[in-house]
Amino acid sequence: MIIKLSVGINLTFNFPIHLILPMSFLEFCCSRPKVENYAYNVNFNPKPSRIKYTNVSEKPIILFYSKDEKNVEVKIEVNGKISVIYPNCQEKNEENSFALWKIKTHPEGKISLQNDKNPENPYKYSSLFWEGLVEYDFSFANGFIVKKEEVVSFLEEKLREIGLIDNEINEFIIYWLPKLNMFNYLHICFQNEEYTKNARLTITPKPDSLLRVFMTFRGYDEVPEGYTVPPQTFEPFERGDFTVVEWGGLYSPPKEESSKK
Repeated sequence: MIIKLSVGINLTFNFPIHLILPMSFLEFCCSRPKVENYAYNVNFNPKPSRIKYTNVSEKPIILFYSKDEKNVEVKIEVNGKISVIYPNCQEKNEENSFALWKIKTHPEGKISLQNDKNPENPYKYSSLFWEGLVEYDFSFANGFIVKKEEVVSFLEEKLREIGLIDNEINEFIIYWLPKLNMFNYLHICFQNEEYTKNARLTITPKPDSLLRVFMTFRGYDEVPEGYTVPPQTFEPFERGDFTVVEWGGLYSPPKEESSKK
């Protein structure tokens, strides 16, 4: 693949021939492209305004648990650009850095939009979904070094420690496992302050309990010599009558890989 930036820099990438385009940014990075010659080239000229977005915040979904029906406003603001949302929000700005949903919660864990065309029998969603191109980088000063063969048991254990329940853990692993399995070793770090500072979530009325789980990871064929990190610890999470849970993640290339870009 040849990528020609509008600033006049040519970057040549090679990826396994069995991969079929289109692929996500994460899948492309995880293929660890190397320079070589293949029978086909792809050229495109991205707008300069998009070059700065180097990370893809994937699959943040927001789940709502309420004992009774509530009218709720949910606002997400990111330092970057929201690229995908579902269901459609009622308000957003031109820069796509802001989205606002007006929803109604239902006791069975479903939600509906307040402006649904059929308010007597509205379409019910399991969650709110957004994905974004973000400008910020995360620290990997701590976390966990995990072998590919141990990643499932690791996630089951740590996600439960963080506060997710079984069905949330199941959906989390189903989504992320194919991406994590692209590597022999992983450095996994669950972000807190850095994520919440750059992807601000405002919910009105304020929930009794709010849990935001955001996993960042780097992948390696072999762990670099002497590469160790202190493990993370997690505070217990208590669920209240109105609980909101968000989970998502992001692939961050290792430093040596990032420096080659």
